[in-house]
Amino acid sequence: MPTEAPPQPVAPVTAPEPRSKRFPNLTRGSVIGALVALLATGIGTEALSDNSFLTHLTTGRLILAGYFPHSDPYSFTAPGRHWVVQSWLASLLYGVADRLAGGVGIRLLVTVTTVALALCLWRLTRGARTIMGRLLTVSVPLVIGSIAWGSRPLLFGLLFLALLVLIMEERRDPRWLVPLMWLWVNTHGSFPLGFVYLVLLAVGGRVDGQDVHAEIRAVKWAALGILLGGISPVGPQLLLFPLDLLAKRKVLVLLAEWQAPQFTAIWQQIFLLFVVALVVLLPRIPTERRYRSTILVAVFTAASLLGSRNVVVASVVLIPVLAMELKGLGSLSSSTRKPVYGMAVAVIAAASVGLLVLGLAQPSYDLTSYPVSSITWLQDRGRLTSPHRVAALDITGNYLEFRYRDKVKVFVDDRLDMFPPDVVKGERTLMSGGRDWEKVLDRYKIDTVVWDANLPLSSLLRLSPHWKLVHRDKTWNVFQRVGAVPS
Repeated sequence: MPTEAPPQPVAPVTAPEPRSKRFPNLTRGSVIGALVALLATGIGTEALSDNSFLTHLTTGRLILAGYFPHSDPYSFTAPGRHWVVQSWLASLLYGVADRLAGGVGIRLLVTVTTVALALCLWRLTRGARTIMGRLLTVSVPLVIGSIAWGSRPLLFGLLFLALLVLIMEERRDPRWLVPLMWLWVNTHGSFPLGFVYLVLLAVGGRVDGQDVHAEIRAVKWAALGILLGGISPVGPQLLLFPLDLLAKRKVLVLLAEWQAPQFTAIWQQIFLLFVVALVVLLPRIPTERRYRSTILVAVFTAASLLGSRNVVVASVVLIPVLAMELKGLGSLSSSTRKPVYGMAVAVIAAASVGLLVLGLAQPSYDLTSYPVSSITWLQDRGRLTSPHRVAALDITGNYLEFRYRDKVKVFVDDRLDMFPPDVVKGERTLMSGGRDWEKVLDRYKIDTVVWDANLPLSSLLRLSPHWKLVHRDKTWNVFQRVGAVPS
């Protein structure tokens, strides 16, 4: 009789790992990403105080009112002078948010942009693989951003730059660069840096001996997006604006952000350590990307050393390089998945919403650095409008534009590249208390001066028999020319 086959061993049945029905099975890196978003929410909800932003908002209000400025509408020292409103789209966004919800709407716009930027930066650290490596990498731009991002249109430019780098790092369809570059051209003048980045990628990849077909395609699509950027209310002048700006470098260096960093501020010192780490760890870069990474580090570090405004740009561009150098640092992988991580992300997201609500409940504007009471004093006495002319610091000019739009004409604001050279020279003379300060005030028929009490011009005006101190507070002095036309 046939012998029965022995029974085969049955493999033990392993129960599937229970999964939460409420929370997705997210990674450990998602938890840290949520914390990054929480931090960015705190940065974005800060009160609005930047002087340049005030003029951008005012311009947005003018555009919504049906007037698109092609010449200066704000000053009596450059009336009708040609003005390229390079960040018109950012101004329009500010104006729309302001019309919909006032300062709260603007801060919500800034917060959403800040969070989007921070999450892009976190995603760019994926090359580090571990939690420690990714945290060390993202901490540099976040610390710098907590000080330098602010509410200016630069914030939009940084977001577009981060998206561009992300498209290239993740090998996304380069056709996305067409709308991205159009938006960038019409929002902020830093768009050439994105094109330079793409060219450097192609050059570095070729030196590394790699196939750079994708990089060349990206350069072409980005170039198309830039050219299409000239289709706007401003026109093709937008494309030439960065070149015109560089031609006025002698004026721009008068602004702190265009000057070489002195590395006295903590965020500049952190960036310096960032650069040192990049250089020291370059041998850890895979050989197939070593020249590409070296070229990026060299060019963008050099740019940051020439102007402190480029520090924040370099901190974004060089994130993937540092992430690659720190690959494998630490033992905690960022890709580990557990249901509890989904729960943690949900809790942090709720905390972010709470922080957003609490932040937006605070006053939207912080105007303590401006002569608010002194300007009100002049307004009550009718000394802000014709025939009177007021000389004030450039930041006060921005504040006057914010408060009165184009109804009160200012001496200067921080658009120094727009003003005639003689006006800029005169403004610098007043700032330093130079020997020709009286000639400057006479030349522009100034009869009222609002000035910082701690600057030299205030002391000179106190001593002059031709001027009288008529109002003062803790920080600001108001002087009136003796014999001026009364209000």
